[in-house]
Amino acid sequence: MASYIGKPVNPDEILSALYRRLAEDAVFSALVNSIDKGPRRRKGWINPSCTVHLLTSPVDPESNILRGTAVVNVYMDDVQGRADTKGLGARAVEVGRLFHWAHDPRHPDGPITREGLRFLRITVAEPLILASDQSNEHLVSVRIMLAVQAV
Repeated sequence: MASYIGKPVNPDEILSALYRRLAEDAVFSALVNSIDKGPRRRKGWINPSCTVHLLTSPVDPESNILRGTAVVNVYMDDVQGRADTKGLGARAVEVGRLFHWAHDPRHPDGPITREGLRFLRITVAEPLILASDQSNEHLVSVRIMLAVQAV
């Protein structure tokens, strides 16, 4: 009988680590009015607002490493009926600064940590400016590739 190796990864623990990086950064926090864990914003949000959630979280059955995709969305009101690409782009740059290679101890803000998790790889894959499902707003959606293991 094979022995059980590894522990399951709690997706909320990953989200909590990503949320903490966003919320504790003074520069990013000054760029948004709220940050929500999960794909939806809280009721009564005021733009610019932000969500962070896991889009995919498949776990390799042999290594128990989660290789997933997190998404940080930042929403902004349109300016004169058009997307505020300058504002959305500035926020995408900040998300990239916070997360690209954030597993590495040499990251300017230090590595992302969370008790019980080891972040093996974090890379920013793409920032996309998109139309929102709400009228008069657009969003920048930043995809973050993750490799995470429970320890």
